[in-house]
Amino acid sequence: MQFIRKILFFFFGSLSWDLPPWLAYISSQIKKAAQWRRDNKKIFWSTLAMVVAAYAAVLWYDSLPQPVRIQITGTSPALTELKDKPVYDSVYVNFSGSAALLDKIGKKVS
Repeated sequence: MQFIRKILFFFFGSLSWDLPPWLAYISSQIKKAAQWRRDNKKIFWSTLAMVVAAYAAVLWYDSLPQPVRIQITGTSPALTELKDKPVYDSVYVNFSGSAALLDKIGKKVS
């Protein structure tokens, strides 16, 4: 191994490399964060547990079934004349989809 080093030194000379300033800064910040984590274990692990729990809660909430949205449109009845036997105007209600299971409402459907 020493022989190979001498040959490389003979042909290429001495090689040296320094970190660029931005990489040195990132490296120092990572070292500071690692030291803070070691000094504040309870805060770090409790914060991490809360973040994981919040993420799990979001995943759970997103997995819940989505509600079915139905649009309802209708007509309003005309004014009823005051007579002895009034004739009532009909009210029409339209649903964009099935609003209830008809066999589950407990009444006769007509």
